[in-house]
Amino acid sequence: MAKQSSARQQSLDFLDNLGADKADFRELKGGLESVCGDFISRVIDNINQFDLIDTGGMSDLSMQVVSNTEINILGRSYINYVDLGVNGVNATPAPYSPYTYRDKMPNPEIFKSWILRKNIKVRNTKYYLGKGEDVVFEGDDKAIDRMAYAMARDRYLNGQEAKPIFQKEIPQLIDDAQQVVGNITIDNIFSNLKLF
Repeated sequence: MAKQSSARQQSLDFLDNLGADKADFRELKGGLESVCGDFISRVIDNINQFDLIDTGGMSDLSMQVVSNTEINILGRSYINYVDLGVNGVNATPAPYSPYTYRDKMPNPEIFKSWILRKNIKVRNTKYYLGKGEDVVFEGDDKAIDRMAYAMARDRYLNGQEAKPIFQKEIPQLIDDAQQVVGNITIDNIFSNLKLF
């Protein structure tokens, strides 16, 4: 009887070591949410590092877990323009970019919002103009509008070099997602950013 009890106990010990308690497993969806959160955090850090001219919408990224093997990253589509750069009418600062300003000048309101958010003082100086007085146009909406238009026009003519803020983080996103799910590819993550 003792032999039978000992053999039974060994079998039970073997079964205890065979697997893990269900409570020890984390749900894949929760793991993917964490992976996406890390990805979004890295992209936002990149945006802040470059101190980009933006109204704040570029940092407005979110994610949607469609299934255990599919996630979508949602955000403003113009993050692609910043990431890959845009060629201007007179210059090609982003030779590998498919984007160009040849058709339309960027909206000066974006630059105006950035000037106001950063509390930039618009000034007219002798150093740059060679004439006139050194004047700071504080609170002068017309001066700010002129500056914003000048910045938009410069971007239209000269383009914008690529700022690697988004796509460089995708390989890490895939690696992290594969650690959680095992079988996930770029096609399962997203095909393009969606405008929301």
